[in-house]
Amino acid sequence: MAVDENRVKFCTEMAAQAAVFLPFDRAYDGGAGNPPNPQGLRTDHLWQKSLTPRSLTDIIENYAQKVRNVNVQEQ
Repeated sequence: MAVDENRVKFCTEMAAQAAVFLPFDRAYDGGAGNPPNPQGLRTDHLWQKSLTPRSLTDIIENYAQKVRNVNVQEQ
């Protein structure tokens, strides 16, 4: 994930220069980005709703995988 004060993006597969980051924003005013947040950062939704202890537990339980024998080619 790539996060700053205004935007959130995530990458589904690291592919060096070909990696594609998809938006993980809430959309604002019909476009990209996040709405203003008088209580903090525009990206607070990530910490307050998406990456809560319960949702992280769900991600680990249902989606995280242990991968063995991964062949990594060094460049």
